[in-house]
Amino acid sequence: MTTFAELLTQYMVRTGVSDSEMARAIGVRRQTIFRWKEGLSERPRQRDDVLAAAAKLRLSSAETDALLLAAGFAPIAALPVASLTAPAAPANLQPSPLAPAPVEPAPAPAAEAAPPAPPVKTATPTPAATPRPVLIARLALALIGLLILALAGVLVARPQPGSRAFPTPRPGQALILLASRVDFTRPAAGAQASLQVQAGLQRELHAARQGAVTELIEWPAAVPDLTAAADARTRSRASLLLWRRDNFTDAETGFPDDLQPVHYVILTADAAPTASLLDSLLAAPASLSFPIHAGRPNEVRSLALLTLGLLSSQQDAWDQANSAFNQAAAQAPSEHEAAATLAFLSGYVNQRSRPADLPAAIAFSSQTLALTPASGAALLNRGLAYVRLDRPAQWQADFNALLAQQPDDARGLAALCWAFALDNQPDLALPYCDRAIEQRASPLAFDGRALARASQGHWPGTAQDLQAFLTWLGGQAFAGRDALETTHRAWLAAAQAGQNPFDDAVRARLRQE
Repeated sequence: MTTFAELLTQYMVRTGVSDSEMARAIGVRRQTIFRWKEGLSERPRQRDDVLAAAAKLRLSSAETDALLLAAGFAPIAALPVASLTAPAAPANLQPSPLAPAPVEPAPAPAAEAAPPAPPVKTATPTPAATPRPVLIARLALALIGLLILALAGVLVARPQPGSRAFPTPRPGQALILLASRVDFTRPAAGAQASLQVQAGLQRELHAARQGAVTELIEWPAAVPDLTAAADARTRSRASLLLWRRDNFTDAETGFPDDLQPVHYVILTADAAPTASLLDSLLAAPASLSFPIHAGRPNEVRSLALLTLGLLSSQQDAWDQANSAFNQAAAQAPSEHEAAATLAFLSGYVNQRSRPADLPAAIAFSSQTLALTPASGAALLNRGLAYVRLDRPAQWQADFNALLAQQPDDARGLAALCWAFALDNQPDLALPYCDRAIEQRASPLAFDGRALARASQGHWPGTAQDLQAFLTWLGGQAFAGRDALETTHRAWLAAAQAGQNPFDDAVRARLRQE
């Protein structure tokens, strides 16, 4: 069987990824990559390191499984869904949503009381002397009680990771979680870099007057991998989770002299559907990589501004989001991966804002692709901008490049379905529509196929697809949903009457809305 060292070396040579690039992508030292390739270290200790290497090398599913097996880990298909054990969160402690209920001191055993002095009616009673053994017993019990209370205080500040409770946002507030692969909340050599980031986030939130409506909570236990981090964000209903994926100490990063960047992955809540059907096909921010040098104030501020921009975008405040991302880029983060993330986000918000700035969106997506040529999300979003501008040669090139990298990419298939249908080319659209629907990729593929079938005069099929979309829409709640339902019901009635619901004016509106 081919060893992990041989496979890793083979894949890195094939893609031209250097040891330094791989180390940055995984969050380990360059010397670690060298030891893996030379077989000096038999295999990585963390499965997530292998997955990160596979992502950087753009391996296929089969190649990823081979690399996992060579490293001694289960392949992707065989791994059960992981769940994160979270710290307890008491209902009665508002200042610290992560803290468990305080531990009450054990009830003290009843000590033998001294007999009371006999009552004296004519004078103030004189208390009887307490025997020395009873005094000692009471003092010991008091010390034990203080010790238990002290331990309870420690547990409030440092919740135990044994329960299933998760912090959740308070009414009217957004929740941001900070988590690390290593528990840096204890006195540790990596704590200073994490504290710099936390302080930078607090400064920007308060400067943007978001401090009162945003809760910033540091997860008090180690979060070992990306699956566990995503689980924590979902269960907590957090708007964002910033997960520090490396395990560098301050000494290894050279903090504050910045020999190595620390690697953050920002996980966001799923984007809600929109009334704009083409906007709903966009690749929204979901898992963003952002390495920074934590000893450089400009890079810490860049991460904080990125976080602020993501919060604004979740509130559909596109102008504020665009401003935050522009300010973050102005901080000139030195890692090209961070610059690519900011360019992608700027392109996304320029497409989502109204009116959309499509030339700017295309320019930012092109900048993203110059930094990370394998970015399928940037190819998809740039292609959709070209669809709006009715530039078929360009959108076909982008969507085909995306499917060349990922032949079964659900959004890419749905995008080609829609684009060809809008161009009134049903024979080209339908194969992509059918593949997208077979994958249950997106309900938008039903709309695209309805548009294509209408071009063929296939009214029963058009009505069937519109009804399928309406069935999905019935379980949704988002801004503009009711108007979308009204429009689709009118289209359905037209198709059932044997009429084309998609005349040239409707097609033009669908391309632009």
